[in-house]
Amino acid sequence: MGKHISYIYILKQFDISTRTSNFVSPVQVFWHFLEVAWIKVNTDEAAKGAPSFAICGGTFRGNNEEYVASFSDFLGIQHVLYVEVMSVIFAIEYDQLKPFKKLWLECESSFICQALVGV
Repeated sequence: MGKHISYIYILKQFDISTRTSNFVSPVQVFWHFLEVAWIKVNTDEAAKGAPSFAICGGTFRGNNEEYVASFSDFLGIQHVLYVEVMSVIFAIEYDQLKPFKKLWLECESSFICQALVGV
């Protein structure tokens, strides 16, 4: 805990405001093994505020959890929804460059997931 307090102290020295979140409870996450020929891509994005500096990225893993590929991109000043959409677009574009037999796309946005249903 002391290390985190020193990080907060350093940020305050540069007049960077901090906020702490209340820890609720841990959530256990499991890797679900994929069938042979499946590739899973997890996308993620970061943007603070609306609009603000934004980045996105993704990691492709095979059916045995092995690393296959990854991508990341700085998107400039953007809104969060734009960044979420772009992370999915980049993942699909990468799949078009190196076509995988079966692609499992996982993202945090339920809006994006619902929009892709039936695609």
